Amino acid sequence: VADVPADDIAAGGGAVAVSVGTYNALALTRAGGVVQWGDIGSVTIPDAARANVTAISAGDRLNLALTREGRVIAWGDDMQAGMTCHLSTIGVPQGAE
Repeated sequence: VADVPADDIAAGGGAVAVSVGTYNALALTRAGGVVQWGDIGSVTIPDAARANVTAISAGDRLNLALTREGRVIAWGDDMQAGMTCHLSTIGVPQGAE
């Protein structure tokens, strides 16, 4: 995994959570943003995961963020399956609000 982008994490008030996958890592900042580093190809953090995030998970080549509204944001690059997911939003289940 590449060097940690300490300036980006500090700009968000510091890290409150870190998740490390096989090829990349994520930090959840105190401000509710997500910072990503490592080798995940050309895929960047979607706008929907740049604020109001409460939890993160870095996988092999897929990342997840849970928003305050209960939405799951997925992004990544699954080269083995030939899939690139720049943004996928899963809504809030009925009765979960």
